[in-house]
Amino acid sequence: MPKVLEFRNLVFRIYFNDHGRPHVHVISGNCEAKIEIETLKVISNKSFSKKDLTKALEKIVEYNDEFLEAWEEYNE
Repeated sequence: MPKVLEFRNLVFRIYFNDHGRPHVHVISGNCEAKIEIETLKVISNKSFSKKDLTKALEKIVEYNDEFLEAWEEYNE
């Protein structure tokens, strides 16, 4: 599971051969969220505060092209 971005305590990963719409896994300690890259829909959220989830969404917007490129590379 390659790390695409690390920002402060947030790690953004895209898994090889993952299923569904393009999404990124955001991990921090015991927290994990799965977020669609294009729509920013939160597919799942385990223990992230609203504040940290908002930070994650902001980074996905900022690095949207990079996340989509990584998704295509790892899930062709």
